[in-house]
Amino acid sequence: MKISKDLSKNIAAIQEAFRDCGDIIMREFRINGGEGRLFMVYTDNIVDGDAIQDFIMTNIMARCEKQGTKGLLQSLMEDVIAIGEMGKITTLQEVYDAVLLGDTVLLMQGDDFALQASTKGFPSRGVNKAETEVVVQGPKDAFTELMSINVVLTRRRIRDTKLKLKRKKVGTRSKTDVALMYMEDLVRPETLQKVERQLDKLDADFMPDSGYMEQLLEKRQYSPFPQLQMTERPDKTASALLEGRIALLVDNTPYALLLPSTLNTFFQAAEDYYDRWEIMSFIRMIRYAAAFLAVALPGLYIAFSVYHPQLMPTALALKVAATRQAIPFSVVGEVLIMELAFELLREAGIRLPSPVSSTIGIVGGIIIGMVTLTGLGQRIGAGIFDLVGNNVFLALVCAMFTSLILGMGVSTTSNYLITSTIAAPILIKAGIPMLASHMFCFYFGIVADITPPVALAAYAGSAIAKGNAFKTGVNATKLAIAAFLIPYMFAMNPKMIMIGGTFLEALPMICTAVIGLVGIGAGFIGYLNGPVNPIMRVVSLVGGLCLVIPGAATDVIGIALIALVYVSNRISNRSKAAA
Repeated sequence: MKISKDLSKNIAAIQEAFRDCGDIIMREFRINGGEGRLFMVYTDNIVDGDAIQDFIMTNIMARCEKQGTKGLLQSLMEDVIAIGEMGKITTLQEVYDAVLLGDTVLLMQGDDFALQASTKGFPSRGVNKAETEVVVQGPKDAFTELMSINVVLTRRRIRDTKLKLKRKKVGTRSKTDVALMYMEDLVRPETLQKVERQLDKLDADFMPDSGYMEQLLEKRQYSPFPQLQMTERPDKTASALLEGRIALLVDNTPYALLLPSTLNTFFQAAEDYYDRWEIMSFIRMIRYAAAFLAVALPGLYIAFSVYHPQLMPTALALKVAATRQAIPFSVVGEVLIMELAFELLREAGIRLPSPVSSTIGIVGGIIIGMVTLTGLGQRIGAGIFDLVGNNVFLALVCAMFTSLILGMGVSTTSNYLITSTIAAPILIKAGIPMLASHMFCFYFGIVADITPPVALAAYAGSAIAKGNAFKTGVNATKLAIAAFLIPYMFAMNPKMIMIGGTFLEALPMICTAVIGLVGIGAGFIGYLNGPVNPIMRVVSLVGGLCLVIPGAATDVIGIALIALVYVSNRISNRSKAAA
């Protein structure tokens, strides 16, 4: 929609577009003794207030000497407003885009265009050190979330008129700024044209990050391998530009996209160019060898240990066989679990705040050292075992309370370190397999988060709901009471977690256990496909407990009782609905 010469129509359209937008500032004022009627609009907090006050408002109010209103807006741009970057826009959509970009827009009665003054003042953090691409020798600065700063950091390294920059907007709603940078005399024209066509074809409402754009620009979307290179380092970006590559700097993200990319670019580090070539070439070869080993070792381990053990030295083969003797999984399962564990540790290391992770490491080390050197864990385990004798059930109950107490108010990692060194030996002495014992103690250490008196998760929920913290903890325990039985089930019947059994043997146990937990939950809560009366709640509890206890006879009785509750409740609900 074009800008009208009638300022009132323009104001009405702008007010309607920015309805319920409390951060949009609009002001109508007059100059030249009331002859000139102007309207100014901008977004609060993302503009430079001093620039608007000193270079726009002060100059217009005090230094406008042109008589009459004809050509006054053009005169303001040429002679009065002291802003370096200004332009004329002719549509209301351009007005909306400019305002949301952080610019200030001026409209005037009688003119069918508006002035766009660059007054951006986005809040942003300063230039910090690189975090993911750390180097010992070389520049330490890294990109920020502001595209204009990233462009400056790149231009600072290449002071050449051949370094070109094309600005584009991506995202129909976000209208994210993207800077396409290249060296005019080094880039291949066909590659540049191809990248520009791909950018113009991007059809997305929102472009929040360069990683989002990376996925849309990739040719083979189902490939697990990266096809574009990302970096947070300006020096690496400058080097890529001087190699004839193209850099995409996306606003709101501290990472640049470099393309095209080949396999060897992912093995290069910025530091490779800041030291002697002999040393860095050797280090790069080590990277290639490490990558090959990381990919090939799991497969080689399976091949040697399962299909070709004769290729291993005898001492090594015997060592592998001895270590696998107590493992309840196949070799393939062992490797998959190991890979998953590495990924979980890597994810935890990335997501956990560094002060917390360092504290956990220190505290965990102190606890393990204290328990190991003083023999505290063994003494506690021996004392409890002497108390309960050979009664496995009592040993489980004692280990549960020990884990609940030790797990109160500590993080997940510390939780496992403490419970596995103090509570797990109780169960191992009682004859429960090591894996099941550790899982039992770790499980209840985590459940401590919803168990009063120190129920951190329940306290957090009560703060959000503005309720009583202790009552919230009690209700949380009540809702999760069925979950308290799960560790007892796999501790008393380790085949359920495939210790001494296969998946097919564990599957029926898991199914009956799930039905039993549903029955116990329905008995405690009083709801199963509808409200359950008191008598049926007792029947449901009995049926659930029968299913939890191992045995074919108890399974049949439990399923029959829970089926009775379900059918009875369904008939009762239908009768109430018909009435």
